[in-house]
Amino acid sequence: MNLKELIFGAQQPKTDVRTDHHPGSVTSWLPIKDIQEGVLITENGDYVKLLEILPINFLYLSDAEQSRIVGYFANYLKIAPDELQILCITRETDVTAYESRMWEFYDTEREEACRAMIEDNIREVHFRASNGALSTRFFLVFRYEPSMPLHGDGFAAVADALYDVETTARQYLSRCGLTIVQPDYSDNFVVETVFGLLCKKTSKLEKIPLYFRTMLSAVHGEKGGETHGA
Repeated sequence: MNLKELIFGAQQPKTDVRTDHHPGSVTSWLPIKDIQEGVLITENGDYVKLLEILPINFLYLSDAEQSRIVGYFANYLKIAPDELQILCITRETDVTAYESRMWEFYDTEREEACRAMIEDNIREVHFRASNGALSTRFFLVFRYEPSMPLHGDGFAAVADALYDVETTARQYLSRCGLTIVQPDYSDNFVVETVFGLLCKKTSKLEKIPLYFRTMLSAVHGEKGGETHGA
């Protein structure tokens, strides 16, 4: 059993998207069938792509820059998928990585005054995170539509079509000063994102290892390669 099965239940071959559910399994209420090549495969046969957008502070820009960004974004919406969704997800700020890095600086710092400042900074950040500090993540979500050109048959052709849509989004949004996150492993990114949405409290305590596919391959002999440089 791999990590995706632990979260989403046992997977069936992707040729048949409508499967029976085991009583009490997660898949009895979760509409996600599988995740492959960074694509969410839903129980009703949809293929969904989820892209994370790094935000910019729009209000700090000049009027000319704001106008330019609005114009470029309007141009993108003209050619974007018909059922594009924009998600804004807010949750408590996770400062675990920051605190860990600061403690590393603390351990290597020789000046006592600097050590005290680092320790004070860690306490301040931890206090703010524990008292309502929030972070927001932004996502573009779209699914495969019949109007999207296919160059071949089967799931691989659909994944390629969605990748083409993603590439177009990157090109247009880069003109707006926006960056689409490029994860090293797209399946890991999607699994971790969905895990964080479904299990908000647990995901703060239990992190999915970045190279869980490599680890699974070593333990179970499972193939973990991906395409599109993801």
